[in-house]
Amino acid sequence: MTTERRKNHVDRHHTRVIRFGQLVMAMVGVGCGDSTTTITVTTAPFPADSTSSTSGPADTGDVTVQVFFTPTEAVQTDCTITSPVNRTVQGPDVLANTVTALLAGPTASERETGLQSWFSADTADALRSVEIVDGTAYIDFDDFRISLSAATTSCGSAIFMKQLERTIEQFPNVERTLYSFDGDVEAFYEWIQYGSPPNYSTPTPSTTS
Repeated sequence: MTTERRKNHVDRHHTRVIRFGQLVMAMVGVGCGDSTTTITVTTAPFPADSTSSTSGPADTGDVTVQVFFTPTEAVQTDCTITSPVNRTVQGPDVLANTVTALLAGPTASERETGLQSWFSADTADALRSVEIVDGTAYIDFDDFRISLSAATTSCGSAIFMKQLERTIEQFPNVERTLYSFDGDVEAFYEWIQYGSPPNYSTPTPSTTS
């Protein structure tokens, strides 16, 4: 079987200081499924000698996707419950752009209606790369363990992981997902304390001829 590979590198032009305080949300109804925000990610050129897989719909224009956040009232009963909101992202790097939209967190109006997330404008640039190999999405983040240390509580880690999982599950060409910090898979799963890292091999980085 031919290995299909796609790697998107997100440009980072500044050092981010992630500020994290206790999440305080108004406990009101959600009703945010029709909100729309446009997200654009600048990616480095893909190596000319590699075979790429489309990280989502093969569309070079705007694509409507969903990102998932947590209703405040759900935290009192089930931290795995999520609620979708719409985002408009650019193709063809739809998966990378969707993850970046998630990392930007809820909009101000969505937070006012009761959606919460560990993600915010301060984590919007945390995506380092996305690569899909034989149905497995390898998603690498900047290391934000210290800044988001409170996300590793039992409920906090469930909120964190379910928002990622539900957002990525909408892409039919992604069967499995493996996360890492700066390329370190074990570091991510030791930090989040939510399950064990799947037994997938780390892909060899794409190279040019």
